[in-house]
Amino acid sequence: MNIQISDKKNSNVSLQSVSIIAAELSRDIEQIYHQRVGAPTDFTSSAGSHAVNQQIDSLRGGDLLVVAVRDKGLNEAFCLETVQYVALRESQSIAFYCISESYLRFTRKLIDALAQIPSDAGIYDGLLNEIELQRLASALWELSRSHIHINQNRAVSIDQLCEATQKQFQMAGGVGLILVDCVQKILGCDARQEKPRDSLIRLKQLATELDIPVVAIYQLDPADGNYSSTLMAHELGEIGALARLTTRFVLLSGTPDNLALSQPKIAIAPLG
Repeated sequence: MNIQISDKKNSNVSLQSVSIIAAELSRDIEQIYHQRVGAPTDFTSSAGSHAVNQQIDSLRGGDLLVVAVRDKGLNEAFCLETVQYVALRESQSIAFYCISESYLRFTRKLIDALAQIPSDAGIYDGLLNEIELQRLASALWELSRSHIHINQNRAVSIDQLCEATQKQFQMAGGVGLILVDCVQKILGCDARQEKPRDSLIRLKQLATELDIPVVAIYQLDPADGNYSSTLMAHELGEIGALARLTTRFVLLSGTPDNLALSQPKIAIAPLG
């Protein structure tokens, strides 16, 4: 499903279905390896990260969860795990606004993660062995049945994001989760970067209007890499102000294979 939305203020924005990409890749693999890619007989999705699963399960319609992360590798691992959990293990629809990289690159990483194939494997060179090919076929079959929708244009304004999600919600009969991978890179109506505060207000409004949860990732300064699980003193004010706008604000740390989510210790003054 490819959804196009346009108006006088915004350029076109589209959500691409990963199921279509997976189906196209399946046909390519069949031609390259001269082997039909069908439904797997013993494919089972992995249990995934308990920390991520627990956070997603705790969300309700209208909730806004903000995940602060310093390390970009952890950011990527969280996005991959969240998409897999919502769309594959929970069989729900997810709208993922992948702003840090192209939707095709993320989809390839998603396929590699599911198939447990190294990112440098030459799947188009006919070099996969039989076991790798079976894992790839299983991953593509799983994704071809999924409801994962990713934005094609990395430059996304907050208006476009809201409009595309509302359109997807209407056409698909609902969306299970909205995931935004870098809230600082969302654009305003003037094509300049929106202030995170304003973006979070709009995302909370969207979550409430559609009665679905939204997860937004806030990128902390990666230069403070030695403190991946700690907020720096100069970050406390900004994070504290943003946390007041959310249902929950958590800090992502650990390793890509062992993600950890914890509540930052922030003293937040009452509103008013």
